[in-house]
Amino acid sequence: MKAVIPAAGEGKRFNKDSTYMHKCLVPINGKALLLYTLENLTNIKEITECIVIIGENHEKIIDTIGTKVNDTPILFCKQKQSVKGVVGAIESAVEEIGNDDFILVLADEFVYENNYAEAIEKFKTSTNECMVGLYYEKYLEYVKKNYTFIKSPDGFLYNFIEKPQIVYNNCSGTGNIIFKNTVLGAIKKVQWKRLAMMILSWC
Repeated sequence: MKAVIPAAGEGKRFNKDSTYMHKCLVPINGKALLLYTLENLTNIKEITECIVIIGENHEKIIDTIGTKVNDTPILFCKQKQSVKGVVGAIESAVEEIGNDDFILVLADEFVYENNYAEAIEKFKTSTNECMVGLYYEKYLEYVKKNYTFIKSPDGFLYNFIEKPQIVYNNCSGTGNIIFKNTVLGAIKKVQWKRLAMMILSWC
């Protein structure tokens, strides 16, 4: 399995002053945010490679991270300009992903006590195309800043709405999604919102 980390965003909302810094390079205790995420991922035995999607003029990310973390190769590829966001990131990494399944983790998020390894093990025995990480938010107002969905009793998610005015429940999605390789063919045929209609969740 490979890891795909979208890091091509310019972070304009984050950078309000004249000093430009990529969100994923914000130092926490002297270490870049993205490096924490890569260390988490490369400590998982199933992850054979991490693919970081970067934009134009993002050489500082390459310089900061390097080409290996915990002896796991780190590849960098440029995001295609034709499609923005997560879909564009995945499409930009199709060649690097190859025939592997993959886990998508956002570059500007860090899950301190994650259960990636357990989720990957669960996913390997699943027949689902993808599985999304979620958490239970105490305050519904915070869900409005993320995305909402309905969770069925058997653990499937549907009716995704990004930054909703009205939320269904206290479930909030994360930027962590595990995909089977077959989803690469589906991305070219359907809209992203349709693709995410029926996926298994993990907490």
